[in-house]
Amino acid sequence: MTRFHKICLFSLLTACLLMLCGCSADDIRLPEQIDLFVGQEFALASAVEVDGEVSPETIQQVIDTAQAQGIPVQLTSENPAVAEVDEAGMVQGIAAGETTISVQCDVLDYSAQVEVLVLQPAANLTIASTLEMASGETASLAPAVENADTADLLYTVEDPTVVRVDEGGNVTALTEGHTYITASLPGSSLSAVCEVTIGTVADSIQISRPEAVLAAGESMTLAASVQPSDIAQVTWQSSDPDIATVENGVVTALQAGTARITATAGGKTTFCSLTVTETATPETSTAESATPETATPETSTAESATPETATAESATPETATPETATAELSLIHI
Repeated sequence: MTRFHKICLFSLLTACLLMLCGCSADDIRLPEQIDLFVGQEFALASAVEVDGEVSPETIQQVIDTAQAQGIPVQLTSENPAVAEVDEAGMVQGIAAGETTISVQCDVLDYSAQVEVLVLQPAANLTIASTLEMASGETASLAPAVENADTADLLYTVEDPTVVRVDEGGNVTALTEGHTYITASLPGSSLSAVCEVTIGTVADSIQISRPEAVLAAGESMTLAASVQPSDIAQVTWQSSDPDIATVENGVVTALQAGTARITATAGGKTTFCSLTVTETATPETSTAESATPETATPETSTAESATPETATAESATPETATPETATAELSLIHI
């Protein structure tokens, strides 16, 4: 939907210039393109060029003179859902996309178009919060940012003798030490920091439980064995803190799901695959805690039957001895 505005800044600008400066409409030029973020405003008048120069004083004269003039002008946005323009020439970004702002003044035979690009502002810049590496190893900062390209990020290292980082966020450990890496996005206030520790290379690392199952609300303590044993620093991390958290090897199950509990030391990593089930119901707990003492007397008597009783009950005719059978036959023949 287009908008029609009268007594527009641009028509008055043209009229004033014709009167005061002796210029023609062809001397008035608008920028070919402007970039905006969603929610941002831009005054077209601030970018009007007169013979190649922006003159705020002249524009103010035009605004003052405009009130005494009545030259009709049309200002339209090809796609108002992306950007709108009001009668003062103020353009506002509405949603990400592209549109064209057109200025038309038939009385002065003046027209111009401005391409408008509306962008979503960048947000949520993240990198790895910590890295523990051994000299000579490489690792990624795993950079991520919304509505921007990670290739535009800049990285600075507090102590360049400890690590080196390239444009893609890949870190190379140079020597043992401790430093910080900061990622920032030019043109914004976004930044993130990673703490980096370079230490001794571990030969191996093992975790006490490669797999585990916990009910929501339960907890357990994992242990990590590192060789050589003088590497004492172990970093623990949960792949999904909403499912389970871990601190110094103590795992706490929060809700049903799966998570990977990772232990890292000396550049080596191992993990426990954790499954969290729903919280056990009271009925289930009672059944599981039943003890032999709760058995009924009848059950106990049956289970305690003596071998002699069982033998008597299970005797069959086939168990008779040959001597008994012979005696019975002899009596019959007499």
